[in-house]
Amino acid sequence: MAPPTATEPAATMASAEGVETASSASSSTGRIAGIAPPPTNRWFRAPHADAGPEMMRVLRRHGFTNVLCDCFANDTIITDPQFVAETMLSLLSGEGGSIAVIHVPERGFREHNLQALRLFLQGLAGKGLAAV
Repeated sequence: MAPPTATEPAATMASAEGVETASSASSSTGRIAGIAPPPTNRWFRAPHADAGPEMMRVLRRHGFTNVLCDCFANDTIITDPQFVAETMLSLLSGEGGSIAVIHVPERGFREHNLQALRLFLQGLAGKGLAAV
């Protein structure tokens, strides 16, 4: 696996090895903490929507379904939280079931996404919708 770039944390790098590690760690953590088993629907969004044959085999082995999104506002480049939230709310499917992507904010990296997420969730509530 290639090392992450200076602008992209290691956690976002796409690889089958990364999926194996994350799945194993989340399963172990759940068992240790006494958390209920994972739900039957396990969704995964490959970073950059790039899932090659090896990653697809790993996802199937762990019971994941690879999904794409229909609600995304390019929050990795656009840093205006109001714009991100409003754009995403405008892209929601009128029939429900949209898959929305906002990248995880970190201290010093994509911090604008914390406010974008707050605004997006408030907007969902205003429409009588909720994230699941």
